[in-house]
Amino acid sequence: MDYSYVDTSAWVALADSAEASHDRVAAALRDRPGCRVTSDHVLHETWTVMTETVKHPSVVRGVEHVAQAPNSVPGFRVRP
Repeated sequence: MDYSYVDTSAWVALADSAEASHDRVAAALRDRPGCRVTSDHVLHETWTVMTETVKHPSVVRGVEHVAQAPNSVPGFRVRP
């Protein structure tokens, strides 16, 4: 199984279609099979950036959804 580590900049770009790198990040994640891996620290940072800049309830719900993934373990989140 392949894993891709997703950092804050990728989550933000993916969630906000107005971001310059949105299409590039979306394509990269779509074209690479496997699981997405991130950390609690990245999720916290992403949530902070998104609530301060985008301020759209669906974005906040998206970050919370990833954080509550059923296959998550303390310190890391794995999402297909």
